[in-house]
Amino acid sequence: MKISIKSLVLNSRFSRETTCYQATFCVNGIPAFTGENNGNGGSDFYRALDGKRELLHAAEVFAKTLPPVKYHDMELPMNLELLVSQLIAARDIEQRYDRLAKRSALVVKDGKLWSYKKPTNASITELITALVARGEKVLNAMPRDEALELFRTVG
Repeated sequence: MKISIKSLVLNSRFSRETTCYQATFCVNGIPAFTGENNGNGGSDFYRALDGKRELLHAAEVFAKTLPPVKYHDMELPMNLELLVSQLIAARDIEQRYDRLAKRSALVVKDGKLWSYKKPTNASITELITALVARGEKVLNAMPRDEALELFRTVG
């Protein structure tokens, strides 16, 4: 079974103790349920889309079969809320990467992320090409999965 995000609206402005969001989730590619959290520390609220109650239930059962999550020195049993939080965190990182990579060259140097804005008289592609020619580790020039993994660790 595959659970994925179809649409996501994050609101970090209202996120206090938990992530404030509204999203639609798919189960095996079929839009199945919505989820939301108001960001004040409460649990997520899920609502099955019309006629999709069985898919929401199947997603809840499936999530419980996944391995536990390591958090500091504890192991938390997986459930739908933890799975959704992992999906949202991954999507948030992807969106941040995409925003930065669109307007800057992202370079990893000495375990830190550096962002180079393009000069006014050059394109972002020219900047990336020049940095790669200098031997820099440019995320924009890497395969997306590899760049995202590196971005997660240093970004």
